[in-house]
Amino acid sequence: MPLDIDLRVPDSLVVQLYGRYCCANKLAGEVDLFEALDDVRKHYNVDENRITVRGFSMGGAACWQFAVHFPGKWAAAAPGAGFSETPDFLKVFQNEKLKPTDFEVKLWHMYDCTDYAANLFNLPTVAYSGEKDRQKQAADMMAAAMKKEGLELTHIIGPNTEHKYEAAAKEEVIKRIDEIAAKGRNPVPQKIRFTTWLLLYKQYKDPRKLEVLRDVVRYSVTEGQSNADTLGYIPLPAPVVERVKAAVENVKLASNAS
Repeated sequence: MPLDIDLRVPDSLVVQLYGRYCCANKLAGEVDLFEALDDVRKHYNVDENRITVRGFSMGGAACWQFAVHFPGKWAAAAPGAGFSETPDFLKVFQNEKLKPTDFEVKLWHMYDCTDYAANLFNLPTVAYSGEKDRQKQAADMMAAAMKKEGLELTHIIGPNTEHKYEAAAKEEVIKRIDEIAAKGRNPVPQKIRFTTWLLLYKQYKDPRKLEVLRDVVRYSVTEGQSNADTLGYIPLPAPVVERVKAAVENVKLASNAS
C-alpha cells in the first residue's frame, strides 16, 4: 500500500513501498507491491477481502495506478493528491507545453489512469484533495473520466488546504475506507467491467500473423460479446466496438513483407 505516513491504519498490517523512486509504482514499480505482499503473506495471515490501497502525493498517484489496473484485488482505494494522467497534469501542475509524438500519445494509454476509469465499477474509491492544491486536478480528471462511464467518484476536499491532509477531511477518509474494509471485498461480483489496451505494431511482416491478430480482435468485439452475460461481464458499448474495429483495420502489412 503506497501510504502517506500521516494516514495511519490502526489494528492493521501496513506495507509502505519505496516505489522505484519517482515512478509512482507504475510499470516496473508495480512489481514492488506484489513482491512485498507475497512476502507479508509468508509471515502473517492476510484477509484477502480486506486489503485496501491508500496513498498521498506520489503515493496517491501509485494508488490510482493500482486501483484502476488491479481493481479486483482491493476492498477499497483512497488516492490523495497524486497525478492520474499525463497531458493535463503536465500543463496544469508543471506549466509544460506539450508536443508529443504519435507514439508517445499511444504509450500514455499504459500510464494514464483516466483511460481505465471504468475499472472502478466494483472498487469503492474515496479520493482526497486540498481545496487549494493544484494536484486536486488529478481527482477532478478521474471524476470526469468516471462520469463518462456512468460512475461517480467520492471526493473529499480539505477546505482552504494546499498539498496536505486537512485534519477533519483526513478523518472522514479514514472513516469511510475503514467502513468499506469492514464489509470486505466481494470476490465474486455479479457484473464486471474491465478496460485494457492492446499495444500493437503499425505494420507486420508476416501476413499470417496479421490476419490472426485481426481475427482475434474482431471476434472479441463481435461474436465474442455474446458470452459477456454468461461470464458476468457487461457487453462493450457500440461506440467502443466501432473504435476497436477501425483501429485494427489500421494495422497494415509491411511493404517489405515476405
